[in-house]
Amino acid sequence: MKGFRLEILFSYSGDDGTQCLGWYHGVVQEVVNSKTNCVRVRWDNECLSEHNMKITDQKLAMGNWNPKSIKTGGGGGST
Repeated sequence: MKGFRLEILFSYSGDDGTQCLGWYHGVVQEVVNSKTNCVRVRWDNECLSEHNMKITDQKLAMGNWNPKSIKTGGGGGST
């Protein structure tokens, strides 16, 4: 999974307090825990605000991706 590009939909609070949704794009840097599907992701700068962390650990939900169709080298995909 290292090098796999992904996108994840996150919810966040807008400036006026309303709940907003946004797609974040990034690349898997490493597998943190293969048993729990936890990966370390480096997020693309274009989708980050000044308060976001550039690298985070994310647990990938099995129902939201297909591990049998993983493409290496940033071949695209989503969670």
